[in-house]
Amino acid sequence: MIPQSLILQMKNIFEFSPNAVYIKDQDFRFLYINQAGLNDLNLREDEVIHLSDSEMYYSQYAEYYNAHDEEAIRGNVYYQLDPCCTTIGTPLLGLAQKFPLKDESGHTYGILGFTQLLTPKQLMDEALSKKALFENKFKVRANLKSLFPQFQSELSDREMEVIYYFLQGMSRKVTASMLHISERTVIFHLNNIKDKWECSSKQATFNKAVEKGWVKFSTLWNLISQETENNTNE
Repeated sequence: MIPQSLILQMKNIFEFSPNAVYIKDQDFRFLYINQAGLNDLNLREDEVIHLSDSEMYYSQYAEYYNAHDEEAIRGNVYYQLDPCCTTIGTPLLGLAQKFPLKDESGHTYGILGFTQLLTPKQLMDEALSKKALFENKFKVRANLKSLFPQFQSELSDREMEVIYYFLQGMSRKVTASMLHISERTVIFHLNNIKDKWECSSKQATFNKAVEKGWVKFSTLWNLISQETENNTNE
């Protein structure tokens, strides 16, 4: 159980942060969320506390968010790009990072999360900035195996990562930077995927991915594909 004293301490530190800050217990129920987080959700505190993501208006994304929660509980800390929406359905993107909360004996009893909401243009500006590319500031990880175990026998781990960024509309250059590989290697994996799926073009590959069930990422593609077309050169 998370001590109330810790929650009060977090509230004193993060209540006026410009980005969403929240604490969840081991069952991924909210125990604290700051004012920015409430504003992002357009909800009152009593409409969030002690509830899980699956009980919110954005429950369609709960499985994706909770996969990140589970990784944080295990001590795996990374950025994750989350699809999200407003109460009226306006699509947004959230850049989330989560940390395990541990007691003095090292036992994990919850998570501390930070989420920054981004418009598609802000996302592309961040991802394509020189600083992000060369300092790897915008390193985003996807928990692909837990989300799509049915594809493990069809695609290699690296191919799954490449198709993930492909469906977000990322250029080969950005994908290479995020995965710490060369653009030539990205092309190699994309060609392997095309061969496995018998596709002759990028559009055919995208259509096949949607057909095969990668619909959770198609939302991100629809949001940023236009920005990608306007801002990237492959």
